[in-house]
Amino acid sequence: MTQPPPAIVIAGGGVAGWLAAAILAGAYGADATRICVVDEGGEDMSLGPFGRGVVARPEWHAFAAGQGWDEPALMHAAKGAFALGIAFDGWRAPRHSWFMPLGECGAAMRSIAFHHLAGRLRQEGREIRIADYALAAIAAQAGRFAHPSPDPRSPLSSYDYALHLDGVGLAGFLRDAALSRGAREISSRIAGLERRGDGGIAALMLGDGRRVAGDLFIDCTGAPARLVREMAGARFDGWQRWLPCDRAITHHEQLADGAAPYASHAAHNAGWVRHVPLDGAHALALIYASGAMTDQAAQASMDGAPIAYEAGRWREPWIANCVAIGAAAGLGDPLQGFDLQLALGSVLRLVRLLPHVDGGDVEAREYNRLTASVLDRARDAAILPYRTNGRTGQAFWDAARAVDPPETLAHKIALWESRGRVALYDDEALEEDDWVAMFEGMGVRPRRYDPLADAIPVDRIDAHLARLREVLTRAAQAMPRHADYLRGPA
Repeated sequence: MTQPPPAIVIAGGGVAGWLAAAILAGAYGADATRICVVDEGGEDMSLGPFGRGVVARPEWHAFAAGQGWDEPALMHAAKGAFALGIAFDGWRAPRHSWFMPLGECGAAMRSIAFHHLAGRLRQEGREIRIADYALAAIAAQAGRFAHPSPDPRSPLSSYDYALHLDGVGLAGFLRDAALSRGAREISSRIAGLERRGDGGIAALMLGDGRRVAGDLFIDCTGAPARLVREMAGARFDGWQRWLPCDRAITHHEQLADGAAPYASHAAHNAGWVRHVPLDGAHALALIYASGAMTDQAAQASMDGAPIAYEAGRWREPWIANCVAIGAAAGLGDPLQGFDLQLALGSVLRLVRLLPHVDGGDVEAREYNRLTASVLDRARDAAILPYRTNGRTGQAFWDAARAVDPPETLAHKIALWESRGRVALYDDEALEEDDWVAMFEGMGVRPRRYDPLADAIPVDRIDAHLARLREVLTRAAQAMPRHADYLRGPA
């Protein structure tokens, strides 16, 4: 007789909860009724307290297609806009801006990476910005967008794109998908837990007196991690020494003009402002350190209630029969828009390691090992702009620059500074091109470039860059305006 899959109770709805329910329901098939979401309603913080702007990075596209989720339908439901990267304002210096594109920067010559060619020209006294040779950056600056081409011979194949989605609409889309696959929903406040004799969870106790029993409980309650925090032996590793912001004020407002095809992160004296354009709206978040800015001062610059949080992760996001997903597992600064990607990866790992009703210890250890690695790589990517900032003379930023980074990031910085190479670990959150763009944008220059670049005459490198810039500029000019592309054919 086949043993049924474990009955799963998901605490908290929102994007993380309904994403988990939709994926698990698809995997369960006819047994999807064994999945129940307890949705408490209210503001969704399942991915963090950073507002309604959710970024679906390029990894999302293949996953959504595999689920049969139509991109235009998702964009309509979640007021989506397209994005070609992120503008960083004031991080390298108070009045300096740079752009982190999604995709390639430049093109190699004789297998010599583009940034090494740039290093050769800099040796000759030239000032080269590698983002000027990224189609995503050129198109974003011009306010244009088109889907990438699958033809590798086309310049339109050299970039990728993200989606900017309204979290409320995305959660609704995922909820519809989960319920259509057979998952169940209970709308109620979670009042407490009923424990098993071995310390695991037997049931959620609801505010109306009901009891929701299960075999496996998924904590999607956001940074408070209300289930995991109650588990015996739960341990939290804080990252505040590297990621010092601990408050967020969010704001959502209608947008009169067309949305820009990129996010922007503007540094200020005590943190930064996140701006995620949607179709017809702005999702804003003022992110700051309470030790550098009072809540009163923060509210004077952005109206709203400050939300406290701590960057870090739980050492065992799967402990006993409780699994944390989304911000309940770990939370860092949303600089790269990893929040949805990390939640998605956690759910997919859980599906691959899902235990039988009476098992799970080995699976839990493997889940925790992989999840810790993924979260730590995302942490390193968030730390780099703090560690390499150029806002000298400002106490908050001077302190962020002075803190020794984690060993993995310290090695990555040292190798890059030495010879322009990127150390890539397992479970990297960013591609090599992304790290190159971030180092370059923050002004972290290698002391040496690839000596093979010396074999190419400077005039040939100059001609290569001129041709490349011309091709990319022409391709960007041929793209439709982002606002027109969102509207579709007339």
